Amino acid sequence: MKTQFATLTLAVLGGLSAMAMPATSQAGVVGEYINPSCGGTENLSVPVTATGHTWVAVGALNTASLQGLNALVLRSCGGYANTPDVNAAVNAGMALVLDTTSVSATDLPGPPALAITGNGFCNSNYKLAIASPIATGPGGILTDSSLDVGSPTSYCTFMGSTPVATLPTGVVPFYTTTNGNDAVAFGYKTGAGRVAVSITQFSHSDVYTPSQSNYAGIKTYFINALNWALSGSSSITCASEGYTGTQLLWCQKICESGLTGKELDVWLQRWIRQFRKLPYCALPT
Repeated sequence: MKTQFATLTLAVLGGLSAMAMPATSQAGVVGEYINPSCGGTENLSVPVTATGHTWVAVGALNTASLQGLNALVLRSCGGYANTPDVNAAVNAGMALVLDTTSVSATDLPGPPALAITGNGFCNSNYKLAIASPIATGPGGILTDSSLDVGSPTSYCTFMGSTPVATLPTGVVPFYTTTNGNDAVAFGYKTGAGRVAVSITQFSHSDVYTPSQSNYAGIKTYFINALNWALSGSSSITCASEGYTGTQLLWCQKICESGLTGKELDVWLQRWIRQFRKLPYCALPT
């Protein structure tokens, strides 16, 4: 029995480790919603389609419009407020790439415990975070200078940030201020979905002029962030797999809560002792 327990523990740990490894997302249906305040911004249909996904325009942020989407690129030039239907879709497994000029942490899906401030506002230089998961991807290669403000400089790029030192476990910085102190773009998992957030003016129409120095970099950012969000999201959840009662609660702790380290291991061992089988997220694929 001890041998069986040890084998199961290693299998579960191995399965969850594999889930956390960088992956290339499978082809899916990607919706794009652009707030009318963005002023006729060009959409991402061409680069999204080029990476093998199906692009669709989304006209409203409601359950009916989000139905069937594997991911949503949500671009709002007038700030972003809590949207329950978006939150529910992310929790159920939809990936979200959110770009907005301003947002409160309490309005984000989850919401993560972040302190979003104006640090980094309108700086001219930024850099990739250490081990940034979006440095490379189907959109191309990003560098420290890809999203810097160049010529012409009629607009800002990043408009807000959150301190790297206080990021909750599971929140991953993508780009930071040059001193590395503040994350201006980041991602995290909530429920069965992943959320990539950038607090910028990337979605304003005047950004999309080929003479702008970071025109190409912004498109690369969106596609790599989309790939990151899709690669860690799943339409399969503990509830959809039919778990109920105690098994549902424990499955959600292991597979969907973002636990890591010793706390995760405690739940894994508890699951194995009780149910003698693997939860859905640790099954071999």
